[in-house]
Amino acid sequence: CDWSSDVCSSDLAPPKGSNIEDARILVVDDNDTNRRIISTYLTSWRCRPASAASAAQAMDMLRAAAGESDPFRIVLINHVMPDGDGESLGRQVKADPQLRETVLVLLSPFGQRGDAPHLSKLGFAGYMPKPVNSSQLLAFLRTVTAPPRDCASSVHRHATLCTPPTIPSAPYT
Repeated sequence: CDWSSDVCSSDLAPPKGSNIEDARILVVDDNDTNRRIISTYLTSWRCRPASAASAAQAMDMLRAAAGESDPFRIVLINHVMPDGDGESLGRQVKADPQLRETVLVLLSPFGQRGDAPHLSKLGFAGYMPKPVNSSQLLAFLRTVTAPPRDCASSVHRHATLCTPPTIPSAPYT
């Protein structure tokens, strides 16, 4: 596929009844292209994506969705944004009683040893390196929404945090 024009992910559609089908997922990234690509993947997997260009917009959208009794199940958060980092947004989400059950995933080009325990303490369910690969993202989302015993082979659990095996802090078992 030519990434500048179209995103090809139709061959990655999950089977009907998968644990992410119909999930309302918020993509938070200041980069429009990143939001568009990830949202296209999510739509092809029968999710209900929405996107926010900032942490402030994301919090407004999260609170509005919770108030409408149709909360976002998962939030994919870019680590570095002009109006604040992804960790700060994660803290805000977990501090809000209406939002604290939301599954948080940090998307970062900066995965380093020691990130997993730190992010787990903040309430993140997992983190993935950027750029995001569609097949890895699908496996990852299925994993962070599954009970711990159902972890996919391409993603490892570190305590309660999921990480892809390419990040050094992920246990290789």
